[in-house]
Amino acid sequence: AASASTDPESMPAVRLPADDAVHNQLTEWWYYSGHLQTESGEHYSFHLATFLRRGTLTHTVFHGSLLDHQTEELYTEQARTAGNPSDGRRDGFKFSFGKWQIEGNGAKHAAKMAGKDFSLDLQMSDALPPVLHQAPATPVAGLLDFGAAGMSYYTSRPRMTASGTLTIDGKPQAVRGDVWFDHQWGDFEAADLRWNWFALQLTDGADLMLFELFDRQGGPVLRMGSYARGGVVTALGAADFTASPAGNWQSPASKVVYPTRWTIAVPAKGLQLQVDAVIRASEFDARTTTLNVYWEGAVKIGGSHRSEERRVGKECRSR
Repeated sequence: AASASTDPESMPAVRLPADDAVHNQLTEWWYYSGHLQTESGEHYSFHLATFLRRGTLTHTVFHGSLLDHQTEELYTEQARTAGNPSDGRRDGFKFSFGKWQIEGNGAKHAAKMAGKDFSLDLQMSDALPPVLHQAPATPVAGLLDFGAAGMSYYTSRPRMTASGTLTIDGKPQAVRGDVWFDHQWGDFEAADLRWNWFALQLTDGADLMLFELFDRQGGPVLRMGSYARGGVVTALGAADFTASPAGNWQSPASKVVYPTRWTIAVPAKGLQLQVDAVIRASEFDARTTTLNVYWEGAVKIGGSHRSEERRVGKECRSR
């Protein structure tokens, strides 16, 4: 079970590529989200996530979505299996289950998923070092304190270059794009947390991640972020940014109300951004696999950077 009694200073440092591999801890996930474009200029966004849970029983869950920006159609797929369908490698990871596959070895990754009427097969690479997220004045890069929910390691590759094949209704198309990859692991209870989470690739080459964590009663747990540019990472604390909701969307299926338009400011970096969902109906209904729903989708950015659909940004809130 998660424990809040661990001293962060006694926790080991992140070691890569060894820590890309599967850990023997309560909660772990590998998470891809990004924008893709066809040779003819059509736009799509997607997410593909693998969640590993070790409790009384070990199980693994796969979530995937594809959003067609032309038709606004959302394709989704999910699966759950007992056990851990990875190959046990020590430097990196590889999961295979049915039509799902994710594999990572340092800066080279591959991912496949398929559902009703769609499939996606991507190869990804990264020219920059991974980002180890760190709250200001904390002792271990990549280690975050979630209070009573436990502690989590958190690393990202915010701007992976992707190429591959997207198939819709049996029609394959070559695609290219940018992908944000996250890996989190630790003895923490994600079900005890609620969150707003943004991952933004800006047109000047900077990558901005911000998140706000709350307990189940809505009390604040952690506000922080990371600003990365050219391989240099700046840790952002609660006082370094603001994120103010400016518009909502209510899911007709779950009745959950999600903020889908935001004003974000990071004064020290000269950022004043307006963030708005590309398509508001981007809820992922995971009640059959993880008993929750969340919003996962593409955003467009205006303000101190010209408006352009450059990155998937996410505002996620579990019910």
